[in-house]
Amino acid sequence: MREHLEVVHKTTGRLPPELDVPDIPKEFEYLMSVFYELSAARPVGMSVGPIAFEAIEAYNRLTGAGLVGWEVQTIKRLDIAWMKVRNG
Repeated sequence: MREHLEVVHKTTGRLPPELDVPDIPKEFEYLMSVFYELSAARPVGMSVGPIAFEAIEAYNRLTGAGLVGWEVQTIKRLDIAWMKVRNG
């Protein structure tokens, strides 16, 4: 979707409100990358499900990411916000 919005911006010269957001601080870019990777593996059935703690634990173990409690909680909070936006 972001790519589509960027094309709209480039074509019209108007910035869609969805792109008018603050930049992610450099110190937290890695956490957003982890969130995006985990988000791509969400359970899908009748609807898109939340990221499970088990998925985060497996990611952490398999990648050696070394995520600690506050990082896991941040990913879960991002997920709650994402789900609210997704589901209206």
